Amino acid sequence: MTVWRRLILACSILVIFAITFFAIFVNPSHWRVHQVESASLRPFEKFYMRVGSLFSKEITYSIDVSDFQLSKAKNSLLKAFPETPIVTDSNRLEKKNQVYFSAGLYPFRLDGQDAVLVPNDATLSFSFEEFDKIQVRFWGLSPGSAGNLEVAVDSSAAKIWKISDVALATPFVGSMLDKKVPGIFDFDKLGKVSGWTPVVFDAARSVSITCRNAKYGCLVGEPTFYYLASEKPRNFLVILVDTMRWDAITSDVAPNLERLKSRSTYFANAISPGNMTAPSTNAFLACRKASSIGDIAFAYSVDSNRREAHYLQKVPSFPQLFANAGFNTAMIGNISVISEVYGVGIDHGFKRQISIEVDPFDTPLIAREAISWLAQNGDAPFLLYVHFNGPHAPYRAPWSDLLK
Repeated sequence: MTVWRRLILACSILVIFAITFFAIFVNPSHWRVHQVESASLRPFEKFYMRVGSLFSKEITYSIDVSDFQLSKAKNSLLKAFPETPIVTDSNRLEKKNQVYFSAGLYPFRLDGQDAVLVPNDATLSFSFEEFDKIQVRFWGLSPGSAGNLEVAVDSSAAKIWKISDVALATPFVGSMLDKKVPGIFDFDKLGKVSGWTPVVFDAARSVSITCRNAKYGCLVGEPTFYYLASEKPRNFLVILVDTMRWDAITSDVAPNLERLKSRSTYFANAISPGNMTAPSTNAFLACRKASSIGDIAFAYSVDSNRREAHYLQKVPSFPQLFANAGFNTAMIGNISVISEVYGVGIDHGFKRQISIEVDPFDTPLIAREAISWLAQNGDAPFLLYVHFNGPHAPYRAPWSDLLK
């Protein structure tokens, strides 16, 4: 190879590297905007009132497995996925078949919720007075094997949902450089990989779900039951922005929030209950001072025994009170240290927790995830808590600002 060819090759590699670096790290605005706008709210023709879930006192269910079989299934699950956040026994779990499970890939997206563990070849059945809508979320644990769920509604023939090999929650070890790589990923596909499969049944009296050929069983994510509502439900949206100064919301920086503030109650003298994210947020969700809930406020540094002692006290956080009152509840955002989603936080009663922590790109992804959740759940009373982490370190100014 001549000197000129080597020089041209070297220059080409440098140009490609420069373009790639700029696209990923410096100016990801195009894919940011695309991700936020790609999920649009669907119009709701009907509205519903949540009656209860499979883990509430109003609904009963049966599953044809013995305590020994269930214990064996739980143990095999924990051994098969030792680094996946799975809770099979806790003072906060109400039913013996109830488990908590997070699926996905940290820090890109973790999706956690309570579920019924249905061992392979077992059948979960529940019957009730007729409801107008039943919402269920499925997850199959069948890495390396092909499983399926046989679902029969009333007297109809069973419908089969295939279970594919899916991504489970895994630890993330890497540098900040690794965390920037998501700029080139298709997050729509990633969201599907690390999400539960939602299914809605209309006007049913009985449902039976059988797990087949799944290596470690199936998870049925807390079936929830609804009646038709006579009017549009009242909803609550809580937005928390981590490490943002009180005077940062201005019309030029955040025009939409400024407009919202202009027609809202504005607390000009509000003070954070703590000096860090975990104690501040845990105290806020518990509606108590951080000092009154003790070291559990620093949930990510508390051992499991202390966490279980906290659950034994049965003092609910306000999201749990909302759930008890019939609201769908969810927390979405940079939440790994304040929820159970990665095994270090505490449960505040949210029915679903979706963690996204891809600094500095997570703001549009969190917004898109919240919009997607509203599109699926906005036809019934809800409490949605969205936790943004954008202003938190490390701060990187937009490239356009640096050129000024």
